[in-house]
Amino acid sequence: SQVRTQKNLSIEAVKLVDKNGKVTDKFMQGDPLTIRIKVDESQKNTQIKSYVIGLAIHDSDDISLAGPNSLGHTFNTDKKIVEYNIPSIPFNLGEYYLTVALYNEDATEIQDLIDKDISFFVNTKEVKHGKFVLDGIWKNH
Repeated sequence: SQVRTQKNLSIEAVKLVDKNGKVTDKFMQGDPLTIRIKVDESQKNTQIKSYVIGLAIHDSDDISLAGPNSLGHTFNTDKKIVEYNIPSIPFNLGEYYLTVALYNEDATEIQDLIDKDISFFVNTKEVKHGKFVLDGIWKNH
């Protein structure tokens, strides 16, 4: 279900980009994934000079798997594009849902929210158990 609120700044677009720079919603486990967020300046409030982006990734059972945010990184309102790069997708085979939140500079007031309205699918080369693939190394001594 789509929940969308808007205040002074808004999210214009969210794109998921694969290792070849192609916008897609299908990925392989272990491949990189870039989440590209475009912030709309048309409703820009001159009092807001920077902003914070928060992400949440849920699985098909609505379990929250990750929730990174940009608090501590400064994104000025004169920059329209923010990217979050995942170098190696850790998720196992399945459908995942992305939430993107746009906050004011100290993350005290939400400006825009796209709640689990962006989905993507992760495929695997072999069947593995669990929600994540750990890149651990076995050793025998």
